[in-house]
Amino acid sequence: MGYDTDEVVSVGTWFGLTLLLGVVAMIPFVGILIAIVILLILAFSDVNKNVQNWAKASLIWYIIAFVIGIILGVALISSMSGVSMSDMFSHLLSWF
Repeated sequence: MGYDTDEVVSVGTWFGLTLLLGVVAMIPFVGILIAIVILLILAFSDVNKNVQNWAKASLIWYIIAFVIGIILGVALISSMSGVSMSDMFSHLLSWF
């Protein structure tokens, strides 16, 4: 593209990227999906290496948060329904 993909990223660029993702992620229902698409584009396109690494790290954090959210959601649902966690997991594992 004719530009250096290893140059230092300015504070303004970091501020803009985090603001963009923060605002987009707050859109109900589809915001998080749009944010993930933006991160995937940044992580695997020909942009600055620093931005690529930041996007990859952010995707890893999103995956970790998603897994923790699923675990907490299952725990909440099981506690509200009166079913123990061990019974719920054994029932879920019996499907496989």
